[in-house]
Amino acid sequence: MDLSRENVSDLMKLYRSGFIGVPQEYIALHEIAATDNIGEITKRGFTIIDKRIVNDGWGDSMKVLEVDAINITGAEKTFRWSDSNGGSWFERSKNCGGQSLFCVPENRPGFL
Repeated sequence: MDLSRENVSDLMKLYRSGFIGVPQEYIALHEIAATDNIGEITKRGFTIIDKRIVNDGWGDSMKVLEVDAINITGAEKTFRWSDSNGGSWFERSKNCGGQSLFCVPENRPGFL
């Protein structure tokens, strides 16, 4: 699988034009970025207790990394990687199903 920025960018142009579904290369690139940036959660005082790949909920077949974590006070949170902002972590709300921006790591894929 060619995960070069040039190849993924070209595939995303085809996706945005409606010729293909979300490229597996794009999903893989963001899965790698999420895994590489999981430390953004732990350095803010959380311990990872579970992680999994889930559909992002937009109906376009995008899959993202979702992480359950607990902090020193015992508060459990769920974080989801998003390709929004070129790659960022969002905190999921258990009350309404929405999410709010948690952090935008420096080491991320950027816009493709």
